[in-house]
Amino acid sequence: SLDPNAEVITDGPPSFRSPIQGVRVVGHMYPELLRGRGLPGLLGKLVSQPNKLGYARTRADELSSVPQGMGARWFDLISGSKGLIVSGAGAICDDYAFHGVYNWGVLVEYARKAGIPVLFLGQGVGPLQDLQTRADAGAMLAKAEHVGVRVESSRELAVQIGVDPDRVSAAGDWAVVMDVTDSDRRRAALELARVRRGDSPFWVVSFHRRSLFGNRVLYSDFARIVSGLAEQAEARGRRILFVPNMTAGRY
Repeated sequence: SLDPNAEVITDGPPSFRSPIQGVRVVGHMYPELLRGRGLPGLLGKLVSQPNKLGYARTRADELSSVPQGMGARWFDLISGSKGLIVSGAGAICDDYAFHGVYNWGVLVEYARKAGIPVLFLGQGVGPLQDLQTRADAGAMLAKAEHVGVRVESSRELAVQIGVDPDRVSAAGDWAVVMDVTDSDRRRAALELARVRRGDSPFWVVSFHRRSLFGNRVLYSDFARIVSGLAEQAEARGRRILFVPNMTAGRY
């Protein structure tokens, strides 16, 4: 059972302040998986780019065996905890494996060594097409007492990569099933009114894969497709809504 008086610790950037009182924020561990860690700003990011996932895999194995830096800090925190909860994200996939498979994988290994339970909640699993990433994600999830995912397709994939079917369940994403307030409805109506003309349909374009920004060929292909879509939309008297559905790519 959960202790309602237990201290809650979460990870986050230095500027993050939890909206929930009593939650302590400790710095992310993932910088320990960067090749350029310890180097200033842009230089560190540039040095970290070449084969960064391969380096992250190697570094994750090292940190799992011998905690260092922020890894040592999180090892101590987890060792003194009653459980590890990995909550609410869609990072267990190829695009975000650096964080959602290898960073989390180290933390899960720390919990396993400490003998405390691990629980995944509100997760999106996949796509996982890279065979090594797929195997590593399965090994990480198999160490959890339970894996809660957002949709049935994530549950099916979790089972395919090695999670016991009795330990994985699909339920609605909290961000979707939260009660919608009248204020939410008014704000949504205003946003839709801003981009629509009357009741005519509109088309939505969304960037989701961070990798598009690092591949000039894919980026050019996408730009050409969007340009063609814009011409068709104009010819039909419709508008296009652009949704930047991605992170800032800080990894």
